[in-house]
Amino acid sequence: MNHVGINITGNTLQFVEVVEKNKIYYLENVDEEQFSKPLDFQTDDFTNVLQSAFNNLIDRNEIKSDKVSIALPIDLFRIFSFPIESQLSKGDLQEQIEWEFSVLFPTLSFKQHIIRQKKISKGLYSYPEILVIAIDQNPAREIYNFLLKNDLVLQFIDNAHFASDLLIKRNNTISVYVSNNALSFCSYKNNELTGYRKFTADDNSKLIEYLNTLISKDENDFDEFYIAGDTEFNQLQQEIEESLKVSFKNISPFERIQLSESFLQNSHYLNRAMLFSSAAGICFRVA
Repeated sequence: MNHVGINITGNTLQFVEVVEKNKIYYLENVDEEQFSKPLDFQTDDFTNVLQSAFNNLIDRNEIKSDKVSIALPIDLFRIFSFPIESQLSKGDLQEQIEWEFSVLFPTLSFKQHIIRQKKISKGLYSYPEILVIAIDQNPAREIYNFLLKNDLVLQFIDNAHFASDLLIKRNNTISVYVSNNALSFCSYKNNELTGYRKFTADDNSKLIEYLNTLISKDENDFDEFYIAGDTEFNQLQQEIEESLKVSFKNISPFERIQLSESFLQNSHYLNRAMLFSSAAGICFRVA
């Protein structure tokens, strides 16, 4: 199945496409378009800005797929977690999620949000948790309509960090994701999520302090460290590595996929590939 992955940041639309030939997937397109103005998902015209950027992309790239998945900025999601009791029924859990949401976001409507939940296994803590990921229905609906208008079918919407992490090993692993307005942290053990935290973009010191606390505990036993993002993060990576005395790997999203015969090796592919991990991760998700 041919498939397009798009990562929407505050300033850019990143685009990755794969095509299937004889049951083998090939990289067909990698490109990026700057928005005419910073994207604000709360305004009525954000899809007009999106459409203009998309038009420029498809003028340069012939799209061979009608199926698209979208990665969205970390700060667009409202994310929280709480300990889960094993005896909770599915209905009780839903009620608990709604109650937690109402406490944390008393001015917002739970029913106006799309809710996804992930289990956080025992790891950082001695108990499992539920991670709740909520996004306002309005921008999600507008994105769906935007794709429909362009004769495209929405497959998945995901958080940019989770999309990027689809490309890494997740065994005794820490990953950090850097975007314009937020930083986030995930930890994994045996391919299961064991921790998540989100920080504002200017909270480098808090992120480093948090990472230092985790890494210094022998029982956590992390042996893989990744840092990724859709904006330049070299300075933050250097700061983290110098503070923690640990080397963080970068994700090379296209190193394991063959190029199609028509693929154009532009500057994004050649010089900035590591900034496309979210677009690639969400693209490869069904590939």
